[in-house]
Amino acid sequence: MKNLILLSFLILSTLTFSQTEKSIYNQNKETVLEYFRKETNGGKLDFELKLKDDKAHFYGIGNVLYNRKDYGILLWATAIKKTKKLSRKEAIKLWEEIKEKKLTKPEKKAFKKGFKMELN
Repeated sequence: MKNLILLSFLILSTLTFSQTEKSIYNQNKETVLEYFRKETNGGKLDFELKLKDDKAHFYGIGNVLYNRKDYGILLWATAIKKTKKLSRKEAIKLWEEIKEKKLTKPEKKAFKKGFKMELN
């Protein structure tokens, strides 16, 4: 009887206190693609727009300085890498599809840096 009560308590507490919020990082690939397509231009993943009112003109990582646009691309690449759903080449193709333009050489460097960064 004690074991049954203990088991019931554990199940109830797990259900009560477990997180119910869905994270994009544990979704399937199609959901991740849809989310990034929807949020990249003017949404939660439009990092250049989010940095628009920042007073800093450049952002340093290591010994490299990035302008707002390139730093926004770096942040986007880091976000897509964190999902662990796409290769770097697939992520670049997705970014170019969403933005309807090819990455320039400096943008591609920022993208690659963001995709290579270690994530916590």
